[in-house]
Amino acid sequence: MKREAAAKKIQKHIRRYRARTNYKKLHLSGLVLQTGLRAMAARNQFRFRKQAKAATILQAVWRCHKAASYFKRLKKGSLVAQCRMRAKIARKELRKLKMEARETGALKEAKDKLTKQVEELTWRLQLEKRLRVFSLSCNVCDFHLYLHC
Repeated sequence: MKREAAAKKIQKHIRRYRARTNYKKLHLSGLVLQTGLRAMAARNQFRFRKQAKAATILQAVWRCHKAASYFKRLKKGSLVAQCRMRAKIARKELRKLKMEARETGALKEAKDKLTKQVEELTWRLQLEKRLRVFSLSCNVCDFHLYLHC
C-alpha cells in the first residue's frame, strides 16, 4: 500500500510535470503564433503605408506633370498668337511702306519731270534772249548798213 501510494505520488508528479511542460509548450506556441501574426500584421500595415505614400507621390508627380504640360501648351499658344499678331502688324506696315514707296516714286517722277521742264524752259528762255540780242544787234547792223549805203 505504501508502494502504491508512492507509485501514485510519482505518477501524479510525472503527470503534473508532463501537463506543465505541455502547457508551457502550448503557451509558447501561442505566443510564437501571436508574435508571428502581429509581425505579419505590422508588415502588412507597413507595406500598405508604403504603397499609400508611393501612390500619393505618384499622384503628386502626375498632377505636377499635367500642370507643367498645360502651362507649356498655354505658353506655346500665346507665343503662336503673338507671332501671328506681329506678322499681321508687319504685313500691314509693309503694305503701308510699299504704298508710300509708290507714292514717293510717283512724286519723284513728277519732280524729275517738272525739273526737266524747268530746265527746258530755262534753256528756251536763254535761247530766246540770245536770239533777241542777236536780232537786235543784226537790226542795228542793218540800220548802220542802211545808213551807210
